[in-house]
Amino acid sequence: MNYFIDNVTENEYLDLIKIWNEAMLATHSFVDKEDIALLRKKTLIDLFDKCEIICARNSSNNIVGFVGVSSDTIEMLFISPMYIRHGIGKLLLQHVVIEMNAKQLYVFKENSRAVKFYEKFGFKTVEELPLDPVTGKQNRLYRMKL
Repeated sequence: MNYFIDNVTENEYLDLIKIWNEAMLATHSFVDKEDIALLRKKTLIDLFDKCEIICARNSSNNIVGFVGVSSDTIEMLFISPMYIRHGIGKLLLQHVVIEMNAKQLYVFKENSRAVKFYEKFGFKTVEELPLDPVTGKQNRLYRMKL
């Protein structure tokens, strides 16, 4: 199947929230459900307003993944669980690094698959944050840079 990069309209934010929820539940088993609810409430909508959101669509024009960039920081990258390992993350990451000059990101250190994915593209861990700014939990995030 072919996928392509596209912009997102505000009318599609509910689709993004659905993908975010599904992806968090499928890939972030180390995050408590209460923390997922807190992250959704405190950050997700704010990030939509603060970031430039780019999506990947399938040939039926459905959103299958998205990435949000603010300045040079990748604030979020989520793929619909049905489309994980279909090259969507690579497509989105390459786009924001090349076209949008994204150079850094934050990732849960427990998310070893994501850490390895980013390392494969040249990102290196430069800092371990002592506290997650949203949940207040200790030693959960890495800052990674190209």
